[in-house]
Amino acid sequence: AEFDLTVLEKNCGIKIDDDKYEDTMLLHWVLDTERKHGLKAIMKTEYGKEVVTYEEARTMGFEEFSKYADNDARFTLFLYSELMKEAKKHPKTYEGYKKYELPLVRVLQGINHTTNYIRVDEPLLKKYCDLCNKELEQIHKLLKSKLGDINFGSGKQLGEALEKVGYKIERKNPTAGMIEKARKKGEECIGNYSLDEKAINKLYKKHKGLIFDLLIYNRGVEKLNSTYVFPVYRDLKKIDSKVYVRTGYNFMHHGARSGRLSGDMQQMPRDVIVFKFAYMNLLKDLGVLKDSALYMDDDKFSDYCLLSKDFETLDEKEQEKYKSLVSKHNIVSKTLKFLKDHNFESCSIDIRKLYIAMPGKVLVDSDLSQIELRIIAHLSKDELMCGSFNRGEDLHKSSAENVSRVAGMKFLRQDIKQVNFGIPFGMYWTGLARKTGMQKSKAKLIWESYFLTYVGVKKFIDRTHLGARKSHYVQTLFGRRRNIDILGINDYADTRKAFMRRNNAENASVATVVSGSARDFLTVGTINFYRDYVKTGKCRIVLQVHDELLIECDEKNGEEIKNKAKEYMENGMKLIIPVTSEAAISKSWRGAHG
Repeated sequence: AEFDLTVLEKNCGIKIDDDKYEDTMLLHWVLDTERKHGLKAIMKTEYGKEVVTYEEARTMGFEEFSKYADNDARFTLFLYSELMKEAKKHPKTYEGYKKYELPLVRVLQGINHTTNYIRVDEPLLKKYCDLCNKELEQIHKLLKSKLGDINFGSGKQLGEALEKVGYKIERKNPTAGMIEKARKKGEECIGNYSLDEKAINKLYKKHKGLIFDLLIYNRGVEKLNSTYVFPVYRDLKKIDSKVYVRTGYNFMHHGARSGRLSGDMQQMPRDVIVFKFAYMNLLKDLGVLKDSALYMDDDKFSDYCLLSKDFETLDEKEQEKYKSLVSKHNIVSKTLKFLKDHNFESCSIDIRKLYIAMPGKVLVDSDLSQIELRIIAHLSKDELMCGSFNRGEDLHKSSAENVSRVAGMKFLRQDIKQVNFGIPFGMYWTGLARKTGMQKSKAKLIWESYFLTYVGVKKFIDRTHLGARKSHYVQTLFGRRRNIDILGINDYADTRKAFMRRNNAENASVATVVSGSARDFLTVGTINFYRDYVKTGKCRIVLQVHDELLIECDEKNGEEIKNKAKEYMENGMKLIIPVTSEAAISKSWRGAHG
């Protein structure tokens, strides 16, 4: 409805009252987010009717196009009638749709079609573009000295080059099309080289060496450039002699099955991305580097180095030796020499610094604190977790103390932080070991002790799994539903494939309830803030990413908007534990986000 409302109101001058429209795609989505929601897909899969799409109709003559328009309207009306019959069977879902989802359409319409731009720091963007290009150029120069003059974007050329220098590269199973093509030519059919991120990391673990260091680093810089830097440069617009990038047409109301908003900027990195090629090699030699270290600023990186080793297993002398090896001073001095020797840049890219306020304006960022964990505490009613939030404690620190007490072994805050965020979403102890690099025996002890400590959380997870098996769906606090049975939660065949399907379905059931309910909480605050402050012209919502709102307003109104955004975000709906948010004002998104 968002697009249709904009066309009718802006292009045709027809004002639509908020209580005078329905949204069939949105209603279809809230009744089951697992289904496909386009009109053509719905009519074909659920009613067996073929529908011509707009892309197909626009190539036809006037008469055929008129038939398309007529059918489009008739099918939409028919679908609304059918969906209302289904909605009456699920009153909580329909109430959530009317009370929250439809009002959110107007909010997203305002962001996507009215205020869909944000100012960009053009000199900084150019610096980032140049840095990425220079970094990639140097990576490719070093790789070509080892593998020859090849296109590193070509899996075929890369695979052949690696095999020429003595590495055995696995191949994927050939597709049916490849098999048929080879059969017609009378040739042997072999699959393409397997050189995705997982395969490259596997090769690195097996062979080590500079080639795989470079390939991993190349993939990271390519992703950074192609996802966050180049698209901004490509989409720059000039408005009133200022440089902007559009943020609109990218916040999809019904794009994610969990219920979260989806869009181009939803995966915006929270932290500074640092080029640490030399750090990688140094710390891999020490055996302490994990992939996540690539995405930390310098201070966090040093802390990470100390935390990533099992300190409690070392004696005092070994600890001091280890600390000196990974101290920030040593890392920096060795890094600068390495970078100088190989012509790499020693600097970082902070994507959020690119986005700045208009002249005379400021950016206000309001970010909900640990909302998904608070939702887990609310739904599980776990006494320990609720107690920590009610007392305003650092949850990860108190969790480390509680789990350590049950396990009879001291765990670090950093270890338990991974557990808090991972275990409720299906992280098994093997995944915990893989992600943190800790010993499997330690990961298993943490995993078992965590559920012995937070009994309410374990019961909530088990209850969610059981409910999904019995009713075949799960729902969020607003009643938004997702069919879990179709994912295979009741597939008990004695095969690995069935086990994986069932396990993934169980994880999806909990993630949908928790992430979807967190989105519900944020939705209420966003709708209320939009009604009272954005519609009155005091500010505009620029972005909604992760669990935060980015708002632009006049400098003189900055403090008022900051305080009100914090108030509205924290009071989306009533939970059994308090919800807190952090709000700040700055000229840049990074400064406001912290």
